[in-house]
Amino acid sequence: MRRVFGGEDWSGFNRLAFWVYPDLPGFRVVSLLVRLQSEGTQGRRYTDGGLHYVLLRNGEWNPVVWEIAHLERRQVQGVELIYRLQGNEPEATSRVCFDFDQLELQRVESDPFLGWSVAPGRVAYNSLGYAPDAAKTALFAGGVGRLAVLDEAGVVVLEPPVERLRTALGEFGRIDFSALRRPGLYRLRGDDLTTPLFAVEADPWRETRWAVLNSFFCQRCGFTVPGIHGVCHRDWQVQRGERRIVINGGWHDAGDLSQGLVNTAEAAWAMLRLAEVEADREPRLHDRLLAEARWGTEWLLKTRFGDGTRVTWATMDFWTDGILGTPDDVVVEAQSAPFDNFLAAATEALAARLWRSHDPVWADYSLRCAEQDWAFALERVSEPEVEVASAGVQAGVELFRTTGRTEFAERAVALADGLLASQERRVRREWALPLTGFFYRSPRREAPLHYSHRSHEQAPVVALADLCRLLPDHPKWIEWYAAVALYGEYLRMAAEVTAPYRMLPAGIWRADRGADWERAQARQGLRLDDQHYLRRFPCWPDFRGNLGVQLSQAKALSTAARLRRDRGLRELAEEQLHWTLGRNPFAQSLMYGVGQDYAPQYTAMSGDMVGTLPVGLQSRGDDDEPYWPMANCYNYAEVWVHPGSRWLAILADVAGEEMQLRGDLRLQASALGQGEVEVEVTSSEAREQRVALRAFNLSLPGEGEAVVLPPGKEMSWRVRAKVKDPRGPG
Repeated sequence: MRRVFGGEDWSGFNRLAFWVYPDLPGFRVVSLLVRLQSEGTQGRRYTDGGLHYVLLRNGEWNPVVWEIAHLERRQVQGVELIYRLQGNEPEATSRVCFDFDQLELQRVESDPFLGWSVAPGRVAYNSLGYAPDAAKTALFAGGVGRLAVLDEAGVVVLEPPVERLRTALGEFGRIDFSALRRPGLYRLRGDDLTTPLFAVEADPWRETRWAVLNSFFCQRCGFTVPGIHGVCHRDWQVQRGERRIVINGGWHDAGDLSQGLVNTAEAAWAMLRLAEVEADREPRLHDRLLAEARWGTEWLLKTRFGDGTRVTWATMDFWTDGILGTPDDVVVEAQSAPFDNFLAAATEALAARLWRSHDPVWADYSLRCAEQDWAFALERVSEPEVEVASAGVQAGVELFRTTGRTEFAERAVALADGLLASQERRVRREWALPLTGFFYRSPRREAPLHYSHRSHEQAPVVALADLCRLLPDHPKWIEWYAAVALYGEYLRMAAEVTAPYRMLPAGIWRADRGADWERAQARQGLRLDDQHYLRRFPCWPDFRGNLGVQLSQAKALSTAARLRRDRGLRELAEEQLHWTLGRNPFAQSLMYGVGQDYAPQYTAMSGDMVGTLPVGLQSRGDDDEPYWPMANCYNYAEVWVHPGSRWLAILADVAGEEMQLRGDLRLQASALGQGEVEVEVTSSEAREQRVALRAFNLSLPGEGEAVVLPPGKEMSWRVRAKVKDPRGPG
């Protein structure tokens, strides 16, 4: 339905409101699309926020409001109220009817939607809560004079000083309330603002683990999910010649109900890794993680033809009647690619190991499939780029851990050589920011590794860290360890360009390559030199939203922190979780149903689901600053399993596991000049310790040989070393 307004000036109003009564018998979820048409929105992409989806309660009058402050409104041509054809399940009618009433314009104090500044009257903090010993900071607009911490009874327990910050992103007020360590419920209050309660507790991430797991359950395909859908998509198929497989199962990939191997394999792998951590800590969660991971793994096994081909991606975007041979059937062609088969092999092998004691028959079958998929992938690998090589290393690691057969570890080690060759290991001192440690796409080292949508930036770091744990005595161990360490230091330095948030920048882009739009966007980033720019948000066309990119990097950080026992890196990884739960310019939690002020997400066919994460905050046009319009639309506001899987993978590193630094063993390096460095190891342990040093970019006398430090008093061991490459990190 379209209401024509013939170029009216609505600039004095910023909200559209109306009432709607949907009558769609048998529909569990009903949605409606609202579109504003004006002179300024003609020809704009949907990412600009001109489309807005709302969920409606079927069979009753619904009030609908849409803030439109982000849109041009001087010459409004019309308002469209659209029902998007989305198929129907067998229980649902083929007839739809909507009644509309009281379309009106309103003027309100609108929510902020653009820029780095914290909205006036709001506080940017983790609105869910913190661990007692965690770093705790809150950001707010510069005009706030004081901000105190109150307990649940309203008693002031802490009033930290307000810091005034002037940064490249603007001016901020900040308080540090890390001294708040006693478990309990608290709120922040100051001047004319008060926050809801947040928790200080031993395990602040527990609610998110269950919530994200719930979101996966709600997105199951081919399964009756109460209140959302019945056994769906029974007529969805993949074909290989004359053979066909029904491919419902696993999880709907996003709000469009599609399904793909990559996100399914990575999500199941993340659940299994977290299940290993939770086995003794929370057995009930461990069992649920195993069950949900098996649901995804069974889809990987179900949709393969056994010859290296399988379904890798299938677009759906509507409900079907479930009857084979009718017009709404969707049939896709089987594909074969090393990346997909490596990912499947890693998940299948890990699932086999964890399910062996519960269901040995299924575990053996999963392992056989893993070995076959590994072999199919290797048949087509010659000189893999970083993404494929990382998946291959991970698959080899999981197969070796499950079988103990050395050929898997040997091939993983060989593939890891390509990862090392693809990393920048010289300090780029000629750049405005002297970065090192980032990866290129391949050993050719032509283009830095970065992503703009689904990201796998964590993959080389996770793979190399797993090799370090798997083969601690391997001659290449220090090379793998150094690669992980250098990448962590790269992100540690890069994160300062988004201070005080320390949101991880999306990566390094070249401004002399790519399409015109990509070059234009690259130049809006932080200039490193004439060719290279550090973008805070990705360069992207239509598929916008940063959470998958950011959380993939955070997974790499949490991996590096765990391997190195580096509390600073762990805190930086957790700051990305804080950003997601409210420590962002819009002071909104991005996880639906968790924390405070979470916004609706685009889930037009499945309805609201607790624990979902959207594709994420975007940028506007070519700019490089946050844009989060009050328009609920794909892709940026669309639910997506990809950031959910990264969230679970991060928690496998940080949730409930303290970063146990060796307080009894200290390492310090001092530059002596002329390319010499003195390394000192100090022990204050009551027991005897055997210490061996390994070094990257240093020539150490007797490297790897153990020295015994006697017990009972503080003892030091000093070694002088020569720097190998002065262009490398020192």
